[in-house]
Amino acid sequence: MLYLFNTKRGTRKYLEEFAKGRDNKFFDFAEIDGPEFYNQHWPMWNGSFPDENVEVCFQGIIRGTKRLKVACENNNIPYYYFDQPYLFGNEYQPHPAFGQPWYRIIKNNVQMIDIDERHKERFEYVKSMCTDKDTLDKMTLKDWKKDGQYIIIIPPSQHTANWYDMEVEPWIENITAELKKYTDRPIQVRYKFTNRIHGKRNATPLSADLKNCFAMVSWHSMAACEALIAGVPSFASEHSPANRVSYSLNDLDKIETPLYSDLREKWLWSLIGNQFMLSEITTDYAYNYINGAYK
Repeated sequence: MLYLFNTKRGTRKYLEEFAKGRDNKFFDFAEIDGPEFYNQHWPMWNGSFPDENVEVCFQGIIRGTKRLKVACENNNIPYYYFDQPYLFGNEYQPHPAFGQPWYRIIKNNVQMIDIDERHKERFEYVKSMCTDKDTLDKMTLKDWKKDGQYIIIIPPSQHTANWYDMEVEPWIENITAELKKYTDRPIQVRYKFTNRIHGKRNATPLSADLKNCFAMVSWHSMAACEALIAGVPSFASEHSPANRVSYSLNDLDKIETPLYSDLREKWLWSLIGNQFMLSEITTDYAYNYINGAYK
């Protein structure tokens, strides 16, 4: 039995596609008083999971979903987390190279943490489908950059900070102070949004900032994935999808000798192995792949 928790207007379709052919219950959301994006509830859900063999689906780290994650973990309920893909754009717009949108789907976590060689075959399949040179370039690992000039800090968005019960500005200050103990390189802080909370996205493409970047320091931003593919070494938290090919945030004393991981190729396969096209969700392939039915 799949419990589908809707979190915003655009999520219902792909949650229902994921559950197609399986018993499911759909829970629509309602706003409650409080800060926008953080307080929602599901009026038809009483907080329990009375059915047998329940699995839960929800999207995003805002709109009250932390309560769902905690409830699942406290009750040993498997859950599927949906969000924007690591590569190939956002989950609402069809990617021009594939003609359909992509979705990140992670089981029992909100980020891809483990590296698994089984994803190589899927990576090669996806690559074979694509004839667009720019898209293929984004799937191609670049040589490690060892002559960059500055360090980029990617702070968590306010949404992410609320999820992890942290404050953005003190985090930036602490990271900057720690870096300055070990390097004289210029440090740039790149916010996801221009007003630091939820305004327009940063107008400068990340790819432009990465050209002369020596290393990136982030919490769990997907910018670290783009950096690593571009050959820029990373320092990231244990919650980051870049965690397995980065030094941790406790290793900033190594900022001048960053990690040039030899696991980067398998890590890239694993990113693709944790995101799916809409057609793969509709045909049940995504559910079965996530649960180990295919290589």
